[in-house]
Amino acid sequence: MSGGQRNSLQVPVAPGDTTPLPNAPGTVSRMSDDASSSSFPMASSTKAGTTEIDMKIRGLMAKQGKETFRFLRWCKGNPLSETGKRQQMIKLMFMTLVPVLALTIITVLSMVKVQQSNAMRTKIRDMIRFSMETGTVIHFLQRERDMTALHLTSQGAETRLFLRERYPATDTALDKLSMWPEKSSDGNSLSQFGSVKDFQKFLRKHRMELNSVKTKPYDEISFYTKMIRSFIDIVYNYIQESKDGDQWREMVAYQLLIISKEDMGVERTLGGVFFAQGQFDTFTDYLWYQEKHTVGVGNFAASKRFSELVGGVFEEEQDKASSNFSVSIDQMRQQISRNNASWVSLEMSTWWFDNMTVFIDIMFQVQLRLAERILTNLERSLTSDNKQIAIGIGLFCLSLIIAPFCIFSIRGIIQDVQNYAFNLSNQTKRLSQERHRTEAILYQLLPKSIADQLKRGSQVEPEAYEESSIFFSDIVGFTKISSACVPVQVVNMLNRLYLCFDSRIELYDVYKVETIGDAYMVSSGVPKRNGQRHAPELATMALDLIHHVTHLEIPHLPGQRMTLRAGMHSGPCVAGVVGIKMPRYCLFGSTVNTASRMEQTGEAGKLHMSEQSRNYLINDTKYKIQPRGKVEIAPGRVECTYWLTEKEGLILSFKCWPKCIEDPTEFLAELAEANKTQTIHLMGGDLADDPVQQEENGTNV
Repeated sequence: MSGGQRNSLQVPVAPGDTTPLPNAPGTVSRMSDDASSSSFPMASSTKAGTTEIDMKIRGLMAKQGKETFRFLRWCKGNPLSETGKRQQMIKLMFMTLVPVLALTIITVLSMVKVQQSNAMRTKIRDMIRFSMETGTVIHFLQRERDMTALHLTSQGAETRLFLRERYPATDTALDKLSMWPEKSSDGNSLSQFGSVKDFQKFLRKHRMELNSVKTKPYDEISFYTKMIRSFIDIVYNYIQESKDGDQWREMVAYQLLIISKEDMGVERTLGGVFFAQGQFDTFTDYLWYQEKHTVGVGNFAASKRFSELVGGVFEEEQDKASSNFSVSIDQMRQQISRNNASWVSLEMSTWWFDNMTVFIDIMFQVQLRLAERILTNLERSLTSDNKQIAIGIGLFCLSLIIAPFCIFSIRGIIQDVQNYAFNLSNQTKRLSQERHRTEAILYQLLPKSIADQLKRGSQVEPEAYEESSIFFSDIVGFTKISSACVPVQVVNMLNRLYLCFDSRIELYDVYKVETIGDAYMVSSGVPKRNGQRHAPELATMALDLIHHVTHLEIPHLPGQRMTLRAGMHSGPCVAGVVGIKMPRYCLFGSTVNTASRMEQTGEAGKLHMSEQSRNYLINDTKYKIQPRGKVEIAPGRVECTYWLTEKEGLILSFKCWPKCIEDPTEFLAELAEANKTQTIHLMGGDLADDPVQQEENGTNV
């Protein structure tokens, strides 16, 4: 097409792809008919024999059965025969019984887990009860220790009487112990006694030797403290065994409270000795007191943080006390910290002892209340476990009753669903095929992003592109060539030409905008922005097309090959969709007109480009650019233009080089393969990606 004959391209272009399909005329129509004839027809129900869709499904299953394992063939089966239906019913019953069996196993495991939890809580409950008994023993041993130390310090008859009154309470607490630690090699001094009776004999013997043997108060304190520590270790071990329970915070608080109570008991004893003597015998004794005081107060504070009950009950019991003992204790602790008593007397020692006893007794009450709370929570948890076991058994029995009903109900539903599914599957296949065909044609006419917006019903607004490059080309002497042949030959020639072009531009970041006769319009940077790569991409593509078009022989003129005249220009443009009944993606702006003028004023076998396009390529030494001089591209408009002759290494990168120069057979074979691929695409997409075609090929039932 000559420049004078294509004046329509000098104005803003309203392109639309009118290129004939890349096959001979009628190819697509014949393939559409073939595809329709290969589709499944609607199933017509008959009382005897099978329908055509039944035969199709059986053929697919038989074909796939040869390519699968026996287990997979057993899972799929043939639902159209009586044997297949019976097999499906057996599989259905099996699939129904599997959940019932799974539910049975889950229920049994759940009940076993609940039973284990129940047993653990029962064990924790017994341990807590024993720890309460042990705590009572520790409490009375502490009193006995403190009174013994006070008696040895004063050596008075009154203190000896008070001491003897402490013995029965300790013996009673020991008698109430429900168990005794077994003999072991863990270093616990209590394990050397076979029973509580042996320990009581040992303790009574020590009491009798108290007056006959001259014993120091600090030695007696160490003796009792060692025994009390052994009892505390027992409680600690029991709590460690039950640390995985849900009452661990209260149990940790309970343990800290017992340890704090023991440390403050030692503080009470050492303080009583201090006030009876006026000072500590050694600085080590003074450090001993400070250690017990600090650790006892710290553990008591930590116990409050682990359980709010500790602080609440302590304040409640403290309010019930008749005297403000805490103030007296704080004042006397300050004197002990200075290691110098203001006055020394048995009354002062007794006053300290009584106030600390009130304090420790309150801690003992807190200890009992905390243990009761733990036991109450454990009892509540045990009751909840029993309810869970009962509920699990009930659900299991209910599932056994409902399972047969479900089996027969599902059997009837499956039969109805199968009949409906066959008809629905047939309609779905037809709809999917048509959808693929429609989308393939739509994506040929419009950019995918624009087409997707139109499918969603969105309005496509015009969009401005600041950087883009436009390419125009036509066949030299096309009018003369067309005049020497019939229209069918022209269509075949253009079909072969554009098949070559379409296959080559797929290698570059460009978009085919328009074909009108032999005119071919391509853009880069529109509709997909690519920065400043639009000019190099389009220039390389142009050299590619100019090279490959020389391989194409004019069908009705043997020995004569085609020659391309091309031009390009870079600049801004506006793109949008025009029309409603047949929307077209159009480019507008002076850049389009200038690119068309570049092609019209160009020469055969060369790429004519503007100075704007040349500026994008000048820094790349691979491009060989020659100045053409000033050219009048429009009336009254003269600009400097350039020839792009080659790109270094481009031709050598083509797969067909160098055989395509002498024998283009291989190149034409590639075009034939591209023709086949594009025809399949127009028929509904790639077979590898189309689930409907996969079903027809037996790759997906």
